[in-house]
Amino acid sequence: MALFKKALASNPEFVPVYGNLANSLMQLGKGDEAKQIVDRALSLHPGPAIANRALGELGYQVAEYDKSELFYRRALKREPADFHAHVGLGMTLRRLGRLEEALACYEQAAKLQSANASLHLNLGNLFSEIGQLNDSIESYRQSIRLKPDYARAYQLLAGVRKHTTYDAELKAMEALCKKPGISSEDHMNLAFGLGKAFEDLEQFDKAFDYFKQGNNQKRSLTPYSIKEDIDYFDRLKSIFNADFINQHQGLGSKDDSPIFILGMPRSGTSLVEQILASHPSVYGAGELSDLTVVSKQSVEIFPDNIPLLKPGTWRDLADDYVQRLRSHNHSAPHVTDKMPQNFQYIGMIATMLPNAKIIHCRRDPMDSCLSMFKTLFASTGLQWCYDIEDLGRYYRLHLDLMKHWNEVLPGKIYELQYENLVADSEQQIRSLLDYCQLPFNPDCLNFHESKRGVRTASFAQVRKPIYSSSVQLWKRYEKHLQPLLSQLVE
Repeated sequence: MALFKKALASNPEFVPVYGNLANSLMQLGKGDEAKQIVDRALSLHPGPAIANRALGELGYQVAEYDKSELFYRRALKREPADFHAHVGLGMTLRRLGRLEEALACYEQAAKLQSANASLHLNLGNLFSEIGQLNDSIESYRQSIRLKPDYARAYQLLAGVRKHTTYDAELKAMEALCKKPGISSEDHMNLAFGLGKAFEDLEQFDKAFDYFKQGNNQKRSLTPYSIKEDIDYFDRLKSIFNADFINQHQGLGSKDDSPIFILGMPRSGTSLVEQILASHPSVYGAGELSDLTVVSKQSVEIFPDNIPLLKPGTWRDLADDYVQRLRSHNHSAPHVTDKMPQNFQYIGMIATMLPNAKIIHCRRDPMDSCLSMFKTLFASTGLQWCYDIEDLGRYYRLHLDLMKHWNEVLPGKIYELQYENLVADSEQQIRSLLDYCQLPFNPDCLNFHESKRGVRTASFAQVRKPIYSSSVQLWKRYEKHLQPLLSQLVE
C-alpha cells in the first residue's frame, strides 16, 4: 500500500493506482479512507480513452454506477471501437436496471469481437435476467461452441434449460467433469450443473452426489468457521438490545420509501419482490449491498462501535442509505431492497428508518437448506452454504436472531411463510399489500408477466405462476439429509 501512495505522490493522475489503493484499503476495513481515494480518482478528467475506461471500472467496483457510466461514455466518445468499454458500460447499465441499453452495449461489443466466449456468456446472463430464456440458452450454447471446455457456461446452461433426456449436452458435461487435470473451479461448476440436470431427470441419488461434489469443491476454495458467526450474532443481540432500541427512538429519518425483503436465501425473497414490484407504486431494486456499506462505513468495527455513534449520525446514515436507494429509481413511492442477509441489520434499519417496512420470508427449513445446498451463489459471503451441517447450524443462528429482533421490535416485522403463499396466493398477497399500506392491484397476482429484470438465482421461477412442486422436495433426498435434519432438530 505504501508503494501505491508513493506512486500517486509522484503522479497524481496515474489512474490505475487509485483502484489498487482503494481495494487495499477496503480489505483492511478502512472504508472511509477508501471512499476518499475513490472520490479523488473520480474527480479526474483525463483525456485518453484508456484512462476514462479505468475510471469507469473503478466506479463499477465501488458501486458508483452513475460515475462509472459517465467515464465509460467518455472513453467510448474518444475510442468508439473500445470492446472493453462497451462491455463495461453494459455491466454498469445492468446494475442501473437499464437492461435494454445494456443489451445494446453487449451487442455492439459482439460486433467487435464476435468470437469472444465470455461475452456470449454475459449475453446469456442478461437474457436470463430479462426473461428471454430461449435467447439465454442459445447464448450459452454459443459460448460452448467457441470454447468447448467452458465449464461455467455449461453450469449456467443447465440452470436455464429443463433436461428431459440423457442428451449430448449432459454427456459432454459428464465427460468434461471426469477429465483428468480439470481445475477445482471447473469441476465445481460442472458438478452443480450436473446436479441440476439429474434432478430434472428425477435421478435424485445421482443428483445429490454431484451437488455434494460441487459443494465440497466450493468449500475447499472458501474456508469457513461457524464459530465466527456465532460470536458475531451474539454481539448483534448484545448491542441492539431492548434498551438500545428504546434509547435511540426518533433519531433516524421519517422516510418510508424503503421496503426491505429479507430472510435466508432461497426462502421466497425473489418471489415476494416480484409480486411487490408488479405494483405501480413499487420499484424492485433487487439485491443491494447498500445497507452493508452504510453500516460498516459508519464505524471502524461493526457492530462493536455502534454505541459510540453520536445521535445526529443516525439521520446522516439514513439519508446516505436513501440516497443510494434512490439512485435506482427517483420517482416510485417505494423501492425494495431484497438482500436476504439484511436480516442481520434489522437493528440498524429500525434505528435509521423506523417507518420502513420489513418483510421476513420463511420457508420449511429442510426445503430452504436443500435449495441453498443445490445453488452455486454469485455472492462471496455465503460460505456456510457449502456444508450440509453448517447449513443447519447457520439456519438455527438465523432463527435465533430473528426471535431476538421480534422480541425487541414487537410488531415491526411482517412474517411471510412461503408455503402459505403457495397454498393461498391471493389472500397472502392482499395481506402483504395491506402491511405495506398499498392498495390492492391485480398486477400483483400476475407478477410472472412483469418484464422487470431479475438478477438472482430465482430468475426462472419468478417468470412462472406460483407452483407447488418445490414444497417438500427435500423428501426426495431424505436419506442423504440426515446430518442436516439432526442439526435442525437440536
